[in-house]
Amino acid sequence: MRPTLLLLVGLGGASLGFAPAPVFRGNYRDPAFVLKQLRGTWAMPRYDRNGATMISMGEVYTVKIEKDLWTFYRSHNGGPLMKSSSYTLRLDPKTTPAEIDFIGSGTYRLLGVYELKADKLKITFRITTEMDKSRVRSFTKPDPSDYLLELERKP
Repeated sequence: MRPTLLLLVGLGGASLGFAPAPVFRGNYRDPAFVLKQLRGTWAMPRYDRNGATMISMGEVYTVKIEKDLWTFYRSHNGGPLMKSSSYTLRLDPKTTPAEIDFIGSGTYRLLGVYELKADKLKITFRITTEMDKSRVRSFTKPDPSDYLLELERKP
């Protein structure tokens, strides 16, 4: 009986050593963590301004995010992807809604908010200048000059 009991206790202890580790969820309030989640290639099925689509017939938009660099690509009628523009991203996921800044080489910036849910990213932003640094604060009440992007992660 005693050897059987020791064997059972030993097997039970050994099985606990192979128990799955807890799943790491990450901190979605940490900008570095969120940037890692954004890395990759994204399709852009929706790109609107004031309710009107900015995507012409036959045009495809793709976004590639590497480190903190956001690059727009466009394709016309199935042709090759051509680089359109690039921006450095700055995130503040601690705000509600989370803020995103697109910083280009010119005198303007794109200031907005974003929402990341699994493999879907929603962004609304406005183009600002040194004189006017107003930021979009909501997805529900856009200004007529605000842009709306909806992206889906590509495999």
